[in-house]
Order: sequence, then structure tokens, then C-alpha cells
Amino acid sequence: MFEFITANVHESLKCQSGFKRDDKWYKISLSCPDTETLSVDQVPPVMVEKYILTGYRKMNRPWFYYLYSAFFSHNELGNFWTHFVPTVCMVVYIAQTQYQIDLLGNPYYRPYLYVICCSFAALATSAFAHLLRSKSIAINCFVFFMDYLMIATMQCSYMVASWYYCSTSRFTSITVLSNGIPVYKLLAVMVHCATPFLGMTSFYLKNFHHKEKFRLLKLGSYAFSGYVCQFPIFESIWSQSAFSYPTRFHWLAFNLLVNIGGLFFIGFIPERLSPGRFDRCCNGHQIFHIMSAASFFIAANGFFINMVDRERELSDAAAIWVYNDYTLSYIIVCFLFSFISAVFFTNLVMKTECQYTKKLHSK
Repeated sequence: MFEFITANVHESLKCQSGFKRDDKWYKISLSCPDTETLSVDQVPPVMVEKYILTGYRKMNRPWFYYLYSAFFSHNELGNFWTHFVPTVCMVVYIAQTQYQIDLLGNPYYRPYLYVICCSFAALATSAFAHLLRSKSIAINCFVFFMDYLMIATMQCSYMVASWYYCSTSRFTSITVLSNGIPVYKLLAVMVHCATPFLGMTSFYLKNFHHKEKFRLLKLGSYAFSGYVCQFPIFESIWSQSAFSYPTRFHWLAFNLLVNIGGLFFIGFIPERLSPGRFDRCCNGHQIFHIMSAASFFIAANGFFINMVDRERELSDAAAIWVYNDYTLSYIIVCFLFSFISAVFFTNLVMKTECQYTKKLHSK
């Protein structure tokens, strides 16, 4: 795999080195000071956000420039900080939880540990994806593919935790075959593996083949997988299980925040009402970030309550869950499949970009 990645990155760089200094975007990047930003007609179409007209950073600058951009104004600054601050808060939350209970030593707490660690990774990945995306078209695609990957991995960890802490005996009897095969978990892992692949397909077709309708493929697949990982929770609430009462508000708030935030995101609200006014602050993407980050903490707290309330009932099976049921393997399989998808689509993007550049300069 690493030879595959290296070979294609080398080919992409070889292609760029022949044309970069004649490229329109490269010349624009060199023509203004580092802290000066660009308008929508000065960046490649794939880097453009709908209804965002100004505040774009220059491409092909040193890595330090993009790290330093966390401290000067541009249109990704809000997107970075609305996920970086929750990332720091999640670290504090994990440390505080470890102080209260032995997350590492007690197998019963292991699925919950996966949830909060994957939530931290998803927040951090998204934050740095927005910070580093302007480096190049290939980097822009790869960092967001990694973002899609971590969201799916986090949803898979939600599936594992909801199965162990929130499922009823009725749900278990329905979704586990007589020979012990956990049908729900296997199907859920397949859904979570397919989700980032569909998201990357949507991204590629929308940005490089101008098929705008495929944007809904990514949004629909992530919404569906988000509900799939909550099936045990929904069933416990529907069957009015006693342990579900303390956390009903948590899951209602979680779904409201994610769905309302998603409406701001897919509807480009409020920036579509006044293009250019919300380029740097208070656009739909930032509102979605704030609501989704809040939902991560609400979900973590919901799992924590169910975990503590049911410890006496469920802890005897903890060793079987972790060591014999391959709990972590579900999350690892989802991560690895998604990572391979990210490498494949990044390679596809680099080849498409290289072919386009050669075609442009042959005219």
C-alpha cells in the first residue's frame, strides 16, 4: 500500500513541477502578502465554498503558513476554532472521566472509552482539515477524506456502545442468530464502511465532474449511518425500558442538534440570503460545527449514564464482550476500509488534476 501511495504522490509532484510556475493559481499565491486573502475568482473551483466570496488563503505556501493561519482572519478560521476548542474540551472531559472511573483498567468501560477517543479524533481531524486544506487540491481532498473517515469511525464506536449499554434483551434476541452471529453489528459495520466511500464518491463527482446532485449522496449516507448506530437506543425507548428513561432527553437533544445543524449546513443558511456577508463568521458550516460538537458531548454523557446505571446488571459479561466478541475489531475494520478508500480517491484526484493540467498546457 505504501509503495502505491508513494508512486502516485511522486507522479503528482512530477506533474505539478512541470507546470506549477506557469499555473494561474500559483502566480496569484505569490503576488500578495501572506496575511492577505483572495476572492472567489482567484482560487480553483474545487476550493470554493458556495456563497463564500472572500477570505480564501493562498495555495502552495509552506506548511507553517497554514498553521500560522490559525491566528489571522480568513474564511476557514471559524471552521477551525469551532472544532479545535471542542477538541481541547474533549481532552479535559476524557481526563476528568478517567479520574472518576478506571477507563483503562476495567473492561466494562472499554466501549465508552472508544466513544470518547473516537469523538476526540473526529473533532481534531475536522479542525486540522479546515486549517490545512488550502495547501493544494490534493491536500484539500485528502484531509477531508480523512475527516469523512473519522466521522464514520466515530459512528461505528457509537454502534458498539449503544449495543452494549443501551440494548434490551429483546433487541439482542432479534439481532443475534442462534449460532451467535451478531447480525446487527455486522450489518452496521458494513453501513459505516460504505458511508465514507459514498461520501468520497460524492465529493469527487461533484467537484471534478460537476455533478452537483451527488452532494446529497454524502449527506444522505451519513444521516442514514447516524440512525443505524442508534437502533438499540431507539428500540429501548420504544419498548419503554426502565434504563432508557434517564437518557431520553440526551438522545432527543443529540438528534435535534445534529439534524438542525445539518439543515443549516445543507441549506447554506444564512450565507445564501446574503452572499459575502457571512464569509468569515456565522455561516451555516460554522453553525453546524457548533451544534455537532455539542451533540458529541451530549451523546458521551448519555452513554456514561447508561453505563453507570447498568454496571451491576452487565459487568459480569464485560470480559466476554471485549476479548471474545472482538469489540475493537469492528472499529478497526471500519477505519482501515475507510483509509483505503481515502487513499484510492486521493490518488484518483491527483491523476485527474495532473491530466487536466497537461491538457490545459497543451493548448
